[in-house]
Amino acid sequence: MTQTPESRPITHIGQIIGEIIQKCRRESEAEITKVRELWETLLDPDITTYARPAALKNGVLLVHVKSPALIHQLRFQVRPLISRLNEKLEAPKIHKIQFKTGSF
Repeated sequence: MTQTPESRPITHIGQIIGEIIQKCRRESEAEITKVRELWETLLDPDITTYARPAALKNGVLLVHVKSPALIHQLRFQVRPLISRLNEKLEAPKIHKIQFKTGSF
């Protein structure tokens, strides 16, 4: 770290950006962790074994699902799921659920 003539340390922009990103990640990770906990309590264990919330961004919950057939089944439950999740959260944060086939 270099010093300015006034003997103040100079902070590299990468460090500043890294600290900001970490702060944002902690907040978003806390949100998705809460949603995952609720997901486990609201759905049958047979479903939660194969479908897991992956991200929550701008009101859209992304759920990774291991089977296209399960995605089809879950699409019939979207509205009640959104309602029940938002009931349990402090504020209605979920407006839409998107499903993606994949592993987790």
